[in-house]
Parts: sequence; C-alpha cells; structure tokens
Amino acid sequence: MPIQATMCQPKCVYFGTCGGCAFQDLEYAAQLDLKHKFVEEALSSFSRRDSFQIEPVIPSPKPYHYRHMLSLTVKRRNGGLQLGFMKRDSHTFLSVESCPIADERINQFLPQALAKLETLPLKKKFHTSQMTLRIGDNNKVVTSLPSDRGEKLECTVLGKQFSYSVSSFFQNNYSILDSFVQAVRSLLGTPSKTVIASLPRFSAGAAIPDAEIASSALPPRNDVPRGTLFDLYSGVGLFGISLADGYGRVIGIEEGYEAVEQAKQNAKRNEVKNTTFLQGKVETLFPELIPAVKPPLHPVRDKSLISNGVHIIIDPPRIGLKPGVIQCLLTLPIERLVYVSCELSALQRDLTLLQDRFKITRVQPLDLFPQTKHIETIVLLESR
Repeated sequence: MPIQATMCQPKCVYFGTCGGCAFQDLEYAAQLDLKHKFVEEALSSFSRRDSFQIEPVIPSPKPYHYRHMLSLTVKRRNGGLQLGFMKRDSHTFLSVESCPIADERINQFLPQALAKLETLPLKKKFHTSQMTLRIGDNNKVVTSLPSDRGEKLECTVLGKQFSYSVSSFFQNNYSILDSFVQAVRSLLGTPSKTVIASLPRFSAGAAIPDAEIASSALPPRNDVPRGTLFDLYSGVGLFGISLADGYGRVIGIEEGYEAVEQAKQNAKRNEVKNTTFLQGKVETLFPELIPAVKPPLHPVRDKSLISNGVHIIIDPPRIGLKPGVIQCLLTLPIERLVYVSCELSALQRDLTLLQDRFKITRVQPLDLFPQTKHIETIVLLESR
C-alpha cells in the first residue's frame, strides 16, 4: 500500500511536538501492520530454530480516548500552575489543555485537577512535579494527590470485578482487557467455565474493530490437567483471578504490598477460593516455593505445587526478568509459560536466555497503546 494512502490528519494539535504519540498521522490499520512488523523483526532470529505463528495484532476497540490513566508534569509558570508533557526528544515542558488518547472524562477533569493543586500547602505545591489521574467504571476521577489517598477505582473484566488504587499497576486501556485476558487463556489452553466472546479483528474500513471472527482466533485447548498456575508479577490479580477456574491452585507473587492486599480482596469479592497471593520480589520468593530449585525456605513450599503440572504467566515490568527468575524458569518442570511483554528489546533478551529450555510456539500481539510506538506481546513457550 502506498505510504500516502495510509496517512491521515492527526487529531491532536500537539502532535509532532509532544513526546507521547508517534503514529497519529497513520490510519489505524496501517499502525497495526507496522506494529506487527515490529514484532516480526524482534523475533526473527528465533524463527530459524522454532516454528511459530505471529497472529494478527488484536486491535484496541478505541483507537482514541482509551487511556484511563494520565501522568502529567506539573509546572509553575506566570504565577500559576500548568499541566502538560515533555516535548519530543527533550526535557522542555509542553503545556496542554487536553489529550485525545485520554478518556474524555479525564480531559474534562483537568481544570478541577489544577484547582486541587492550587489548594495544596505552599511547600507541597512547589514540590509537586508529577500528577496522575485515573478513572474507573464508577466514573470518578482519582488523582495521586494526598486528598485522594485511600480512594479506589473499579474495573470489570470478563464479568469479574477488580478494585485498585491510583498508585497500583493496572492496565490503562479498559476497552481491550476482555480480549487481553481471553488471549492469555487461549494460549495457555486453560479450560473455562465461562462462555467468552471471540477475539476481535480489525476491519480497515471500519471506525472500530468489527466483530467478525477469524478462523485462527486461538481456540481454547481443553487437554490440560488442573495443576498449578504461577502468576508472577501478579499486581492486583487480573490474570490469576480471571484464569483461576481452569486450575486447581493459583499462586500470585507481587512485590507491592498494597497490590497484594487488593488482589486478596479482589479474589474474595469474586468468590475465587483457589488463589494465594504472596508479597515479595519474584526473584527471591519464587525459588523458595519450588522443591526442585532449593531447600525449603518458605512455609508455603509444597511438592503438590508441581505434581499435577505447572503453567506460568509472567507479566514483568518494562525492564524484563531478573537473572534469578530466568534461572528458576530453566530449572522448573514447566509445561507452558506465557510471557507478557510491553518492551520488545527486553522480551528478545529474555527469550534468548530461555531458548535452550523452551520453544516459542505462538505469538499474539495486542495494541494496548494506539497512536504510540508501543505494542504488547504475548508469547507462548513450551518445553522442548
């Protein structure tokens, strides 16, 4: 397709100056094609050894106004406060009045956010350089300011309700989360008691993804014994709780204390009783749980954790996996491992370290971040 045919008018007056979006001048279908190529290039070296399929990118139902979280820079200028971002490839402040990839309700709240900043004590006001705004299903905008401490946000994913705080990690594109969790379930082959909709595919002529189902829409595989699922970097329990009905036991590990407490509450409110969420660093706590790795160091250690098969889902920070986690994965009798990554360079590095033990069998990209250069990638690894 000629480049001219894929170009369009950006919706943001700051596009090209702001350091956030990179592709607003590309039609959305062209963005998806380009991001698919990013994934192909990042994983090309593995295709010489493994035979795997890179599925079409699952599109965001909302190419614009999808972000339920916005992190803004706070700047004092001309005797008042301003909100904005940094200019592209610089540390220069850019004041903005709205952001077209942010939820409309967040944009509408920006004047109130500035008013909240102005009410801070003078010392606190002068030292506030960042401000985060989030909105949940309850339509309430919550900020990272002390006045909103203790406030919780709500999100429903595949019929399950999740609560989290403004400081906890939670995916900020709600519109794609059903498809996200469904894709992870399909790759793991996890049975489900819940009937779920098929994955969306994008029609170039449509304003949003259509509902047609591709024949390669990753059908769930129901041949998996009900063993143990380890949910590493489990956050507030999105994956572990959503997939729990396909396993005998789910164990989540998360470093943030607040997120772990929220995960426990989320499991309770959804009446999911086979989950355990532990607080600690994955590289420290995970090896302590597994008898094949080292002697007992933790009271949860139990040989039954690996007796009926082990599946693992990893959703690490952008930097990827620590060496201790890699070593543990190389040692465990793992049947299937799903690696969720938002950074292709870190994914490429970690897959290189894991490739002698695991083969790549399927790859599913998702566009969690339309208009930006970022792409979420889910990789299914199976034991060689």
